[in-house]
This record gives sequence, C-alpha cells and structure tokens, in this order.
Amino acid sequence: VQPTAANQGIINTATSPCSLIFNGTSTNMYNSNFTFNFGPTFNYTIRAVVNNTVGGCLLYRGINGFGWSGGGMKKWWLGTQNGAEGTTGGYHNHVGYSEGYVYGQSAISSSKSSVTWSSSGFSSVALYENASAVTVSYSRGSPYTDQGTYLYVGTGGGSAYYNGNIYEIEIFSTPLSVSDVTIMG
Repeated sequence: VQPTAANQGIINTATSPCSLIFNGTSTNMYNSNFTFNFGPTFNYTIRAVVNNTVGGCLLYRGINGFGWSGGGMKKWWLGTQNGAEGTTGGYHNHVGYSEGYVYGQSAISSSKSSVTWSSSGFSSVALYENASAVTVSYSRGSPYTDQGTYLYVGTGGGSAYYNGNIYEIEIFSTPLSVSDVTIMG
C-alpha cells in the first residue's frame, strides 16, 4: 500500500537524473513487503544522492508499519550533529532501536551530495560525503534481530520528514570498500 497520491514523493523529470521531491511535512513512499535483512550482522551499504543540507529521514525500516516500538528497526537520516532527529543540520545519522546511534561529525557541505553509510558491524560503520570519509561517533550498542517488512523513503517513525530531492537510493547486501565508494562518487 502506498500513501495517497498527494502524499507521495513527486518525480521530477526536469532534473538529470530524475529525482524524487519530498516536501518535509507529509510526503513519503513505502513498500510493505521488503525482505532485505538489516539485522545484527550489520553487513550492508546504503548510498543516496541528495539535494538537502537541512535534514530529515531518508530511509526507515520498520517492523510492522510506521511505529517506533520494537527491536530491529533501522533509520538513516540527515539531522543534528549530536544524533538528534531534528530538521536542522545535514549530518549523517543512523539508528537501530536499542542498538545505538552512529552519527557523523561533519555536516554535508554542498547542496547536492552523495551520502553513503557502509557497515560491517556496529563499531565498524563508515560514512562518506562525495566519497570522502566523515568522522563518526557512537553511542550504545546491543544488536537486535531484524524482523521488519516495511521500508519507508522520506520519513520514519519518530523522525522528521525529509525535505528536498533524492536522486537515487542504492542498497547493497555487503559493506563497500573505500575504492568502491570512490568509484561511485
């Protein structure tokens, strides 16, 4: 089930490449049968090209919908420097429910940037902006299994709606190497 047409991200065909536009207040998209496992092994990479230095949730993996109430939930967003899920700042952030936060210490510096989260374990998360490594901080960490089936783009449980363009979101079932990230930009 998708949100009503009025609440879906708008596809902008005037940009190159085409982009999804989110208004920061109500627009989002989701798939209610997404089986990719972001579980306790944390082996994945997520990359998106964004036109946003303000903030908001890019991607959210929920267990049984749009709530924030159980182990295994995951979220990737641009927020404040200390990991808060506000709409100010353009810092990389990642959280898994009761699994702790990982957040970047450098704000996104340009209006159109490639942002990458690459993980091979809670204490082995690498963040990149335009293929350059970003210093990260950690808080807490006790892995949960991942049982979710809902994948939201543009919002997340308890988080601000994304405000801006997303040109692409790529999800890999393995952490990418530095050379891979460099090639992708």
